[in-house]
Amino acid sequence: MPLLTLLIMLPLATNYLSIQAAAKELLSQTRNGPDHIVLGETETMADYIIAHTPANHREAYLLTAPESINFFKPLKFIAGRNKFKILGAKSINKIPFGESAFYIQNSGIEENKISGKIIASKNFGQVTLYQLTN
Repeated sequence: MPLLTLLIMLPLATNYLSIQAAAKELLSQTRNGPDHIVLGETETMADYIIAHTPANHREAYLLTAPESINFFKPLKFIAGRNKFKILGAKSINKIPFGESAFYIQNSGIEENKISGKIIASKNFGQVTLYQLTN
């Protein structure tokens, strides 16, 4: 009987530990990465862009690092649901003066590769979003 209990409890304990690890990762909001995007975390990034854009502006420009290009369309879509436009830009120099600009790249990459002056930044786990000024 104790052997049967052990055989039943061991898979349950293993399953519990794997579920606990997955839940912890989801709660830490670090699931976004270069090859996958999580809706809830992307909504948080769109909210950050909207909150850091002047209230009288309903659009912002987003520059993306090559490894973070897959974030542009989801962020544009989510912001659009809030009647906010996210526009693409290839360079900070192509953005009209005084317009809100943001840059997204994988976390851990040196900031000095970013053109434009960094006003603020926020880490969203695998990626970092920078607010820039031209």
